[in-house]
Amino acid sequence: FLSKRLPDSSKITFLTPSSKYLSSDKFGVTSAYSEAISPAEEWDVVIRDDGVALQNVLNGKYLRCEMDGTARCDSEEVGFREVFRILCQAQNKARAKKRKEKESVDAEVLEVETIKKFHSWGGGRLVNTTEDTRELKRARKDGQLNEALLDRRSKLKADRYCK
Repeated sequence: FLSKRLPDSSKITFLTPSSKYLSSDKFGVTSAYSEAISPAEEWDVVIRDDGVALQNVLNGKYLRCEMDGTARCDSEEVGFREVFRILCQAQNKARAKKRKEKESVDAEVLEVETIKKFHSWGGGRLVNTTEDTRELKRARKDGQLNEALLDRRSKLKADRYCK
């Protein structure tokens, strides 16, 4: 499930991979057939020392997992079967790590890599600009690094991809 927090609220919803919301009716039967959000699909998060309990907004009862793997929402109080562990996907951490590594790459190294990638090689030598690299550092700080690299590449005559 993918959990989403509702705007301007502490309530969350759970979305399945088939774009259906986890809901509970007034009898405690849980299902994932609803395509829209209503109070039956809204859940309050109750944080405890041993985990997290989920309380339905519609009936005020807690979600519980039975031994056979079924889920119901008819528990009045929080016990062992009503407490869950919520885990974060590792891909989000990997994305943040990649973003940090990308930002930490030196501007000069990045420029040489793009020149090697896009230039046609004349005699096997690397043709680089003679301009100062302080402009690249300033562009990185302003968030315009790729545009600055493209401008510098366009000044070189052998680059046929950026004109």
